[in-house]
Amino acid sequence: MKSIVFISALDIWSLGEGKGAQSLWLTLKAYADRDFKIYFITGNKGSIQKIYKNIEVIRFSLHWVKKFFPLRKIGFFARIMFWFLFQIIAFKLILTVCKKHKISLVYAYEIYSVPVAKLISKFLKIPIISRFQGTTLKPYVNTFLWKLRFFEHIIAYKIPTDLLIMTDDGTQGNQVLNALNIDIEKIKFWMNGVDKTMYIPNFDKYSLKQKLGVNKKTKVLLSVCRLVKWKRVDRIIQAIPHIISQNKEIVLIIVGDGEEKSNLLNLARRLKVIPYVHFTGAILHQEIKEYMNLANIFISLYELSNIGNPLLEAMVCGRCIITLNKGDTFKIIKNKENGILLESKELKTLPQIIVNLLDDKKLQLKLGGNAKKYATQHFWDWQERMNTEVELVTRKYFLHNPPQAELS
Repeated sequence: MKSIVFISALDIWSLGEGKGAQSLWLTLKAYADRDFKIYFITGNKGSIQKIYKNIEVIRFSLHWVKKFFPLRKIGFFARIMFWFLFQIIAFKLILTVCKKHKISLVYAYEIYSVPVAKLISKFLKIPIISRFQGTTLKPYVNTFLWKLRFFEHIIAYKIPTDLLIMTDDGTQGNQVLNALNIDIEKIKFWMNGVDKTMYIPNFDKYSLKQKLGVNKKTKVLLSVCRLVKWKRVDRIIQAIPHIISQNKEIVLIIVGDGEEKSNLLNLARRLKVIPYVHFTGAILHQEIKEYMNLANIFISLYELSNIGNPLLEAMVCGRCIITLNKGDTFKIIKNKENGILLESKELKTLPQIIVNLLDDKKLQLKLGGNAKKYATQHFWDWQERMNTEVELVTRKYFLHNPPQAELS
């Protein structure tokens, strides 16, 4: 059996088992299903050790360093400390694995893991893959000291790997890599897959509304994301007072969890709209589809890009979408064709746009129908996405004289 060491500062699920972004989990699963033995080394203290056949989880924790990241005066130095400690501890753990098992490939998932993965690749003379879930750097390219400020990103992007996969999530990672003169021949700029089973025909909306304790006539606004600052869920909450001044039969459902949750709750309290805002917290991915099929309008107003999986899945479900034109969002959402695409200067009109859409069911159905049609024609599902990657890796590195390395 071929063996791969995966290294990441991220956990298998971003918000707990079965909750949050599923891209890392589906990547591990895809390789395991192709009979690769996976040793997943993660800098997280979670309790999950055995998650799936052929996958062994090896954990360490630097949580005590991470808690200093948000602090303005010492956050930068905390990141430097985390970076160094991650490389040292991960390297020691990988050596332990390599003493016991033959390793064929090392896979660095996100920025912190690339340096140590490269060192292992050189040491064992095996191929290395680096993978990034988009980027946050595009707004800062060519700003003063940007390469120093985001040193951990720059180091990870600049380190040569046999294959670099940058997710095409609208954050314009290809332009960032181009600005850093990365060899385009070794880059795959791929969109994530989408769960096309999200759409539920003839979904029983009234049962879920009853479960939530809302009137069957209540219109549902939906946000699905990790609750962090740059995803700007506050913009949606701020629109609620104006909306309920004209239509009180609405509820905003916010699916997700994160560091901003308490701030968003306080905002809803200050605006006196708590009865109209429902926080679900982190829920299982399979449960999200019910909310997707319940929603009248899906809203995403991220600051960097809005082509995350929640918006793509809302399109699969044929939801009427309101979003903000950031990054490459305009490449997928065409204003008044398959969604409402707002410019930043138009955000002040958001409350009235929502009110008008709620009153215009015909327009909702048109935009939602066109979104679903676009998704059907242009998106690949997760199996297609991962098959493409695993087949490429297998063909390139394992069909002829597969690399094997172990420590004596």
